[in-house]
Amino acid sequence: MAEILNPEDLGRVEWRILCLLCQNPAARIELANSLHDYRWSDLVCRVIYQIVCSSPQISPEQLRSQLPTRLTNAGFPDFAWEGLFLPNTCSVQEAETLLRELQAPPSS
Repeated sequence: MAEILNPEDLGRVEWRILCLLCQNPAARIELANSLHDYRWSDLVCRVIYQIVCSSPQISPEQLRSQLPTRLTNAGFPDFAWEGLFLPNTCSVQEAETLLRELQAPPSS
């Protein structure tokens, strides 16, 4: 069973998953069902997820050019989004495992 993550660790896990989604269109498609009902811990993470998944086939380069404007339009003009495109070592399989752990009920 999953342990409850502190907010900082939870944020890091979600960030790794968002990086994968931003950098890998195939991962967006593969993880779509797993993430559909996921409750992001931070509003901006949820907004980024919605932006990224609204165009699943968009290239990382196109997303990188559109993301600042779309985040500004969503009310996050000063969000440091650039880190989403730094090299990421999270694989689809690792993301699926992390999501299962995040969604599992906490152990008692």
